[in-house]
Amino acid sequence: MATVFPRDAGVSTPEADEAKKIYEEARRVVSTYETVPSGALRDYCRHPGGWHMIMPVMVSSMVAEQHFEARGTDVLLVTMPKCGTTWIKALLYAAARRTDDTSSILRQLASHNSHQLVPFLEAQVYTKDQIPDLSSLPAPRLFASHIPAESLPPSVVASGCKVVYLCRDPKDCFVSLWHFMSKFTPRDIDEAHDQFCNGASLYEPFWEHVLSYWRWHIERPGQVLFLTYEELNANPLGQLRRLAEFIGRPFRGAGGRSGQEDHGGMCHEEHGQPGGEPVGYDRNN
Repeated sequence: MATVFPRDAGVSTPEADEAKKIYEEARRVVSTYETVPSGALRDYCRHPGGWHMIMPVMVSSMVAEQHFEARGTDVLLVTMPKCGTTWIKALLYAAARRTDDTSSILRQLASHNSHQLVPFLEAQVYTKDQIPDLSSLPAPRLFASHIPAESLPPSVVASGCKVVYLCRDPKDCFVSLWHFMSKFTPRDIDEAHDQFCNGASLYEPFWEHVLSYWRWHIERPGQVLFLTYEELNANPLGQLRRLAEFIGRPFRGAGGRSGQEDHGGMCHEEHGQPGGEPVGYDRNN
C-alpha cells in the first residue's frame, strides 16, 4: 500500500511546546523582514536571500530549513509555482512506486491528489506549529518544495538525496500565476507583470530561482535532474523514462514499455485529479 502523507501529522520530536517555541521564534525573525506589497490578500516578506513569500509560508520554510533531515534515499521535487507541479508530482510518484503493483499505483493516483502523495515541505509538512516525525515513512520518501536552492535544508545537499527541478517558460508561468492569483484578488495584469519582472512575486526572482538549480545540476548532475515543462509536454514518456532512470527506478524488462504507457497515460496533464490540494495551491499548479 502506498503512503499518503497525513494532513495533520502528529508532533514527535521535539515535543509540542518546544515545537511551538521554535515556530514563535521563526515568526519573530520573519516579522523583522522587509515587506513588499503583493497586490493580493497579504503582503510578501522579503527573505534575506532575496526571495518573496507570505509570512506563514516563510515561517514554515525557515522551520523546514532548520529541522528537516534528508536521507540519501529521499527525492525532493522543486518547481516555481504554476510550472506543472501537480503533473510532475504524479509522474514522480508513479516512477518511484513502480515496483509496487501497477493497479495499486493507478488506484492511488485516481483517488488522491498528487499533493497528498508528494507533500510540500513548507505548505504541508512543517505547518500548524508542528515538527512531525518523518522517520517511519518508507524509502524513497517523496517531498516537494518551491524554496530556492540557497534556502533549502542543509541536509538536502549533505545527504546526496535526489533533487528533481522542473522549469517552465516564464511567460506561461506568469500567465498561469496571474489567473490563479486573480481567483482570490482581481488585479491589473500590467501591474502584476511589472511585479513579476521585478522579482517581487511568489518565491521570486524567477531567473535567480531557476539558475540556482541549473548551476547545481551542472555541478552535480548525479544529484540534480533539470527538466523543462516544454520537453515534458512534447514527450511525456521520454521524460518519464529520464525521471525513472534518475531516481533509480528505470523501466526495463519485457513489460517495461507497457508499464510506461500505463503510467504516462494516467499521469498526463489532461487527466484531472481529485481534490485534496493544500491551501493556496490548485490542481493546475
